[in-house]
Amino acid sequence: LIKEDTLYIPYYMIQSGLGSTTNTNEESMKTYPYKFKICTVDELNNIFMIQKRGRLLADYISLNPKDRMFVIYDTKDGIELYSQPVNSSKLSYLTMKDFKDLIKEVK
Repeated sequence: LIKEDTLYIPYYMIQSGLGSTTNTNEESMKTYPYKFKICTVDELNNIFMIQKRGRLLADYISLNPKDRMFVIYDTKDGIELYSQPVNSSKLSYLTMKDFKDLIKEVK
């Protein structure tokens, strides 16, 4: 499913703590071989809640103040397709390693 459908990624997941994307994050996206779209929260609301056309949604789940999970949801079937721990004490955005781990899992 991840290979076939567009993965919607909230913009805040690829931002640095300063609110701008970094070269590392732009490179991370280049390593992801499947369809994706980076969206603001308002765009995601429009796609998923109003138009009801999106299916795959990336997000974080906080486990505690220092750790969280990078998760991909299938919103049509209401299931979690993928999850990977991310140490958020140092990073507040996805890295190249996060996408490489996802690609390995999908293959």
